[in-house]
Amino acid sequence: WQDLNDKTNVLNNQHHTAQDSLTALENKIQQLGADKAIGESRLQDLADQMTVLKSDFVLADTLQSFIASPPTFGDLTAQTIKAQTALTRLGAVNLAAAVELTELNERINPLQTQIDDIMASMDTLESAINAIDEQTKTLFLDMLGAVNATLSTLFAKVFGGGVASLSLIDDDSLSKADKWRAGLELMAQPKGKKNARLAVLSGGEKTLTALSLIFAIFKQHPAPFCVLDEVDAPLDDANVGRFTALIDELSQDVQFIFISHNKLSMQIADELKGITMPTAGVSSLVTVSLGEAEQYLN
Repeated sequence: WQDLNDKTNVLNNQHHTAQDSLTALENKIQQLGADKAIGESRLQDLADQMTVLKSDFVLADTLQSFIASPPTFGDLTAQTIKAQTALTRLGAVNLAAAVELTELNERINPLQTQIDDIMASMDTLESAINAIDEQTKTLFLDMLGAVNATLSTLFAKVFGGGVASLSLIDDDSLSKADKWRAGLELMAQPKGKKNARLAVLSGGEKTLTALSLIFAIFKQHPAPFCVLDEVDAPLDDANVGRFTALIDELSQDVQFIFISHNKLSMQIADELKGITMPTAGVSSLVTVSLGEAEQYLN
């Protein structure tokens, strides 16, 4: 389970790093978009000036038609006034517009290339984020299935029957693909009782159910030893018997160190360690090997 947590943390860190990079790229795109908008505005101004230049060529064509078919003096006067008015409205013509247009295109084209590169990087980051999420989901669901299988077995052994399971909480606010993010709910049904949440069980049943879950997780990635502190405190004698039977079975693969004041729990230990104070203010450690004690008794 710790290994799963480590992998999940690594994937989460990769996810956050990718998300930060994605945000930086989005900011870069906005800046490039602003630069591109300025360039396009300037480009539009140049296009307007080019239109003015083209109108000069149209005027020249008109003069040629005048020569081919001479108009009257009144027509020429009217057209002259019209042309002068149009020229006045046009204002000054930038004869260097074509050169400036070329320069602007040379500036805009690299910006567009950068935007295309950033968009490609964003697609790559989004793909990486999706891959991390999918891998995390797969690891989580695989671990959930393995823990559930072990939990069912341990729970039945502890209670002499019954079923227990971890299930995903049904959250309607999440999409179907994200249901696994909603959290987990532990359901337990000791033998002879109705299926219920852990909160409605007795203190002893809660303890044994919690121990079954803890050991179900522990068995996925077992450690050399396990420390238990007063876990048998809420148990009566019958439940202590179930608890010690479970510990005795698991102790074949794991060394248990548990703190207890219960005599029945102490009976399954191989060695007892206690603190005594024969002299006021002076504590000393007392160690008793039950195996050696048994030999003396025999």
